[in-house]
Amino acid sequence: MQEFILLNNTFHEIGPAFIDADFEAGTSKDSTNDFKIETNLINSIEFYALYLEGTELGGIINVDKSTNITDLHSIQGLTWRGILTRHIVEPPAGADYKTVSGDLNAVIAELIQPLSPLYTAKSTSAGHTATNYKINRYVNILAAIEKLLSDSGYRLKIEAVKEAAGEAIKIILSAVPQTTLAGTYNSDLYIPMEFTKDTSGYNHIIAAGRGELAAREIVNLYADAEGNIGTTQYFTGIEESTYFYDYSNVESLEELEKSAREELEKLLNKKVLKIAGQDEQDERLTALEIGDKVRATFPGGDVVEAAVIQKIYTVANRAIKTQIKIEGGE
Repeated sequence: MQEFILLNNTFHEIGPAFIDADFEAGTSKDSTNDFKIETNLINSIEFYALYLEGTELGGIINVDKSTNITDLHSIQGLTWRGILTRHIVEPPAGADYKTVSGDLNAVIAELIQPLSPLYTAKSTSAGHTATNYKINRYVNILAAIEKLLSDSGYRLKIEAVKEAAGEAIKIILSAVPQTTLAGTYNSDLYIPMEFTKDTSGYNHIIAAGRGELAAREIVNLYADAEGNIGTTQYFTGIEESTYFYDYSNVESLEELEKSAREELEKLLNKKVLKIAGQDEQDERLTALEIGDKVRATFPGGDVVEAAVIQKIYTVANRAIKTQIKIEGGE
């Protein structure tokens, strides 16, 4: 394994070092996106940040704990991905939403502009264009980028690079197409998996917004057998399962419908895929990145798909071990 590079507070190199560390990287809502290190380097070298070139392993130190018993320092920090969660995307003055259009990499550049020049987006085309895409109100930058890319069939790639000797590093973000690891359970993949089919969810939501009694705003949304949500009822009679959603302080009917859709998505029947006893050395798994997907076909014909929502990196003895967590897994 190559060495970590230590950085000062202007993100210029201090020098290399072999460091044991634990990094957690994942989606905005599923990971703390932080790292932990125990080292005695800080006694002789004071550093502000670190990175492993060509990867997203690295970040800025924000906790340094030491005692007078040992010379070890317990250091914690936010990863490059974690720093994105500390900055909020606000709608323009007088607008309900921030709306973006353009190539995905150009949109990323627009969203991370407050973090420039450390953060930058790839200047080349991602190959996919967003048109009048609405960013959810007051979400953090990472969450905004994740949803935009996921809705487009893409994922976020982050890598730290030094473009020229003597220059500060750059954290380069880009949109890349999602990869899907697919196969038939216990036949093609030979990866131990567990599949849970949960039909206890809801397929109809009644959302109540502004107003009183008969004048109150009401939105009805329905899910079909595939989980698609619309305004046409699919399940009736004993198969219908209805949830009442009270959102009296909503600001508009459009926001009520949008929020009701997001709520029903959480309440739907679920097909949950879990990788059981995963092998950290299985390159099919460790090669997957956050936002990529695993898809498996089970006996009976059920097809279940889950996104990679977290990766754990253990750096020890100059080697990296990686473990993934998929959506719905424990």
